[in-house]
Amino acid sequence: MFCVECGREVGDEGTLVGGLCLECFLERNPLLKVPEVVDLVRCPHCGAMKAKGGWREPAGPSGGPKGRGRGRSRGARRDAAAGAVAAAAADDDGAAEAEAMRLAVTGAVEETLELIEGAALQSLAFNVVQEDRRSFVVGLKAEIAICGESVTQDLDTHVRLRPESCPVCSRRMGSYYEAIVQFRGAKSRAATEADLAEARGLAEGEGARLEAASREAHISKVEELKGGLDFYVSTQSAGAQLARVLASRFGAAISTTTTLAGRKEGRDLLRTTHLVRMPDIRPGDYVLFDGELHRVQSSTDKDALLAPVPGEGRRRTVSRSDREGLVLVGVESDVVEAVVVSSSPGEVQLLDPQTMRTVDLRTPPGFKLEGRETLGVLKREGRLMIAR
Repeated sequence: MFCVECGREVGDEGTLVGGLCLECFLERNPLLKVPEVVDLVRCPHCGAMKAKGGWREPAGPSGGPKGRGRGRSRGARRDAAAGAVAAAAADDDGAAEAEAMRLAVTGAVEETLELIEGAALQSLAFNVVQEDRRSFVVGLKAEIAICGESVTQDLDTHVRLRPESCPVCSRRMGSYYEAIVQFRGAKSRAATEADLAEARGLAEGEGARLEAASREAHISKVEELKGGLDFYVSTQSAGAQLARVLASRFGAAISTTTTLAGRKEGRDLLRTTHLVRMPDIRPGDYVLFDGELHRVQSSTDKDALLAPVPGEGRRRTVSRSDREGLVLVGVESDVVEAVVVSSSPGEVQLLDPQTMRTVDLRTPPGFKLEGRETLGVLKREGRLMIAR
């Protein structure tokens, strides 16, 4: 068999490629191609980079090659580069930032490489030289296997850095949201400043957890209204999760409505509102039940668990229908200390903190008085009650 170009006879030790010997074939056909100029599109806010398949997250897992010879796959290299750039953004070490950018540049170049059919990339080495703040010269040395032989090919290209905000950061800056979580008190009992502060702190913690799991999930903004809070959440699923967390903590009821906010790219844009309304009776409240003081252990819109205070007694669950008979006496901050004047089995004399008069009170079974100089009390309609 002879090469149609140079006439060289090719025997058992050689192979014809399209009628050409390997030397003639390589003169006409580069095994590896790279564009003269490669654009590296990177988000200046988070370090995510734009690839052929769309935007890549600023951090991602590395993986093995997919028919690319030794080393990581192109996608994995690009993911690793993005992660390195994002990490270096908060690093004052110039060497670390330079290495991160080098990885981003080489990843962008590798994304554009075109390998001829029938060849396999064995190794790839880069030499990156930065011309200015947004321009790089990249030299490549590739080892390529073809027809049972290993061929070295040298290439070069220019990389231009082009900043562009990724969709996630664009939504963040535009305060984009798909769900609103409305936190409110009961109709008959408004949320206190302490309730609102606790709800805000709980939402901040849950928002950070959601964001760690998904870059797209975040709280876009928080509005404080009279007696309530509105949390604007970026995704439907994150909004539903935040509503569940708030409802679980405060024993609240959730009512959900969905509205059509418009259309984009042929799809309906839905916006969901979750109303998280606190119950009228809340954990930690002191209430009268059957004429005796109890403390609310837990509460939902359906029932409440009560425990007698102080002393010993049976806890009981009060259904929704029976909750109307509960009388709110106070909350923990309403409890004041009363001085113990004297005590005897089953009775105690206290000094009323308001009138400074001596009051005789019956002590419940199991209540311990030994060594106590004061007792926590609540007062309702002139009646003094031992709370702790």
